Amino acid sequence: MLNHKRIKVFFDEYILGIEMKYYSVVIVSSLHNNSVYSNLPKSWQRDFLRNKLDVRSDIVIKAKKKIVPFIWHSKDINEKHIQAMSKKYSIYMGATFIVNINSDIILFNLYVDNSEQSFIDLFDKNKIKIQYDILTFFESIYSQDKTIIFTFRESEVLNLIKLGKTYEMIADILEISERTVRFHVDNILLKLEASSVKYAIFKATRLGLI
Repeated sequence: MLNHKRIKVFFDEYILGIEMKYYSVVIVSSLHNNSVYSNLPKSWQRDFLRNKLDVRSDIVIKAKKKIVPFIWHSKDINEKHIQAMSKKYSIYMGATFIVNINSDIILFNLYVDNSEQSFIDLFDKNKIKIQYDILTFFESIYSQDKTIIFTFRESEVLNLIKLGKTYEMIADILEISERTVRFHVDNILLKLEASSVKYAIFKATRLGLI
């Protein structure tokens, strides 16, 4: 699992060095629940998640199609919840940096707190360094994430389940008891932190484990 405290502490300190006041980090994952970190008021994060903006906001959708950082303005965004939050929290302009790693898309968002032109100048001056800094940080974070390793028998069982074999059929094929098959399945679910066999197969496939 990702070190959530380390991520929050890093970015709380990082923005001080780049003379920015407000930020958010949104991690959009196909394997885990999405995560949001920010130094904006807690109500901002609640509104952001309640309105599912980690999934459907124009900024997230655009970021999924891009690699390089970009500047955005709320007046160019059609999403009504973004418009409402812009007025509520006085956020009308920002910049988004993108990191694609494993099965996750990470958005590092910086928000204007002074003049828009000063923000644009700061973005143009520092965007290459900021992109490099966050790439380096998240490479470190993800390399420390727990590596999942299946035993040979667990891999056999999971591959047979993927092929549509029942526990009884797997027991016959591998010449083991059905109870042993269930034992291996329980271990697989535990290692993958999956609540069902179907999700375990999806997750293992996305991670290249089977």
